[in-house]
Amino acid sequence: MAANGKRQFDALGSSWTLAYDINALCRIEERLGIENAQEFQRTLQKNLSFRTLRALFCCGLSPDATEEQAGEIMSALGIDEVSGMITETIQAAFPNAQGKAGNADAPKPKK
Repeated sequence: MAANGKRQFDALGSSWTLAYDINALCRIEERLGIENAQEFQRTLQKNLSFRTLRALFCCGLSPDATEEQAGEIMSALGIDEVSGMITETIQAAFPNAQGKAGNADAPKPKK
């Protein structure tokens, strides 16, 4: 379960953290050429290509993670599992007015 925009998981014999903090969101903007929060939200509402899904996952892993590493982890876990993790973790990064994760207005990526 994601809390505060972070989720721990195990894959490929290692422990990982998926986190969508401000730095990760800035990496996403830069990597995908997104200019603002509304464009980010629109991007997540589209049917995402495998490259975009991998980029979102990679940006949430670490500033040092490579897209190749992200792809290997995604292959090990499966697209559905990773898509769910991205959705859950991004939603947890945007708390609602009461401070609870899962704001209805938070961006939700589509596969």
